[in-house]
Amino acid sequence: MQRILTILAASVVGAATVVEHTPARGSLGRAVKLTSPSTAKCCWSKWGTADDCGTYPSGGHGGLCNTDPTKSCSTSSDCPDTPPGPSPSPGPSPSPGPAPKPHPPPPPLPPLPPTPPRGARGTELLGYIENWNDVKWWDENLPGNCLMGCMLPGPLIEKATPYSALNYGFAFLAQKPMPDQVGCGTKSPEGPCPVWDGDNVYLAKAAMQGSHLVDSSTTVETSSPGAVAISEVVRMARMHPAGPKRVKITLGGWSDYARLETVANAVKVGKLMAKAVQITLADGVDLDFEHLTPFDKMAGGTQEKAGPEFAAFAALISTLRTEFDAMAATWNATALKRLAAMNATYQGLEKWKKANVKQFYETNFHYLKEVAANPAPHLEISWTTRFNPWVPKDDPYNYALNNPLPAWAQNTTFESDNEGAKFYANVSDMVDTINIMAYDATGLKFNYSQIFDNFKRLGNVDLRKVNMGFEPGEQAASGVWEGLEKDKQVGQFVKDNNIGGCMIWAMNPNAKQAPTGTTLCPKTAKALNPILEPTYAWGPAPTYPKVDPSTGFLPA
Repeated sequence: MQRILTILAASVVGAATVVEHTPARGSLGRAVKLTSPSTAKCCWSKWGTADDCGTYPSGGHGGLCNTDPTKSCSTSSDCPDTPPGPSPSPGPSPSPGPAPKPHPPPPPLPPLPPTPPRGARGTELLGYIENWNDVKWWDENLPGNCLMGCMLPGPLIEKATPYSALNYGFAFLAQKPMPDQVGCGTKSPEGPCPVWDGDNVYLAKAAMQGSHLVDSSTTVETSSPGAVAISEVVRMARMHPAGPKRVKITLGGWSDYARLETVANAVKVGKLMAKAVQITLADGVDLDFEHLTPFDKMAGGTQEKAGPEFAAFAALISTLRTEFDAMAATWNATALKRLAAMNATYQGLEKWKKANVKQFYETNFHYLKEVAANPAPHLEISWTTRFNPWVPKDDPYNYALNNPLPAWAQNTTFESDNEGAKFYANVSDMVDTINIMAYDATGLKFNYSQIFDNFKRLGNVDLRKVNMGFEPGEQAASGVWEGLEKDKQVGQFVKDNNIGGCMIWAMNPNAKQAPTGTTLCPKTAKALNPILEPTYAWGPAPTYPKVDPSTGFLPA
């Protein structure tokens, strides 16, 4: 998800040009003189000098060697150490060859049966929270002191208004999240892909004070700085002036290069993330595992046969569902236990400090009593994936409208093709929501209805649980937003066909990284809201008092 969505519209639920983007490196807009590379690297985009990835060809796709851009690669070890020798002197120039021929269209498939009427999940408009924006980084009066950042109430409440649900990102398995890493290896931009340490779930680099979201010692009573920060987001969402909204904790993201590798590790992670939901009273977990296939290959899996990483991912989902089902029975008791712990802390404060934090504690006391009085929410598991977890093996680009396909696509396929086929059938009844990231496909034009068809026909996915995602505004690596009208057209298609909903990255973009996105994301959410008419999933919606939109607290 930290790779940004890039979709250029070309037709109604049909064409969208998608631009591969990798985090930008080096100076933008500077001319770079290219020489022969001295160090072999596997490159995924053009950046830096020839010793970096300055030889990456225009129109290239996927991993290509800087020493020989005609050679595909997955890691830098696949690349020759030196550039290929000079070609023989050319003879007379041949006449131009024929242009690529359009591929014949496949025979039409029989229509799918209509999606059944919406059930308890309803229609969703989901926003991802970037937990590094709109925050304060210190408050000596609050538990945990905002060591992991506390969301500012005013911006959070304002920007969350059009949404029915939010995902708080990100929690990590990696001790050191690496947003600029691309792949596993020893040569930059590759980096290490270690097995998870087996102990902690993090909200920041492990070396930072308060970075543990949850570990074996964390309890409802003690919580953690990160859990307090998430708890406040969950509380303000439930007490939102426009009505309650659901909040999940997102685990993973592009920066998380730690592997599960074993079922035993997956079970540990599942139990820790269930505890994270318990101590924050959140509504579930979103799994944004963006490197499943390369991790699986490191452990012995192949493109055709799933290995240990996919087995572990399925075990993680299964463990979460087991833990969530058990937690529901003690949900009310958990809220009261947290209430008692906070009250004990408050009563132990000196009189002057009580006065400073009175609104915070009194609002939380009222809120926790309401949590205990309301029924336990449905604890949700969502899986965030790309547009290609199911594709026909004999027609892997059937969702592309390009005819002919771009040259790079005529002899290659995506490494992540058919990831869903490697685990989803084993856990389909445990996954409540699937978020589609429709990007990372340079030069392709998407047929959205075909993507949905693949999910249903090949993956046997209930389309009522599927969200299609957008990212208005700036996008990495020269990606261009497809536009508000296109997003509205897709939203209408989703609504008309009983598909689950839509997702926006992000609810709160960084004003420096995405100055227009800061305006366009809220604008798009507001435009999609009346189209989708989102509802509180697995309702009826609980009853909570509404906080002051500027303070996030109940009136004094």
